[in-house]
Amino acid sequence: MSNLNFNCVKILDIGYTIAIYVVLATIISVYIDKKLGEFDPKEADKKSTYKLIGECMLHFWLIAVLTYFARNLVKRIPSPFDGIHGFKHTSLQEIKNAAIFMFILLFFQDNLHDKLRYIQINRLK
Repeated sequence: MSNLNFNCVKILDIGYTIAIYVVLATIISVYIDKKLGEFDPKEADKKSTYKLIGECMLHFWLIAVLTYFARNLVKRIPSPFDGIHGFKHTSLQEIKNAAIFMFILLFFQDNLHDKLRYIQINRLK
């Protein structure tokens, strides 16, 4: 029964941690997309393929750096489940791996998606 209790607490803490990542990623993603604005194909026509790819690479770099900071931030947010039935929040793998944060951040980057589609359709064929 103790193992069952421990696993239930762990599952609840996974949900708590994922919720923090999703909310944080959504807020940051909306902010980035608003700052960059809508992708303009007419402006992209004036740029070289290398410049467009470079802009995408910078965007991916920004996402990677933000993921690093998010992971370190979430590590420091206390969990209401820490210590219950011997559970240690800091040992949770979801804290060490911010994959869900990166996924949500990438998912909502409309500017980046549009730019990548533009490169694929207009420059790589």
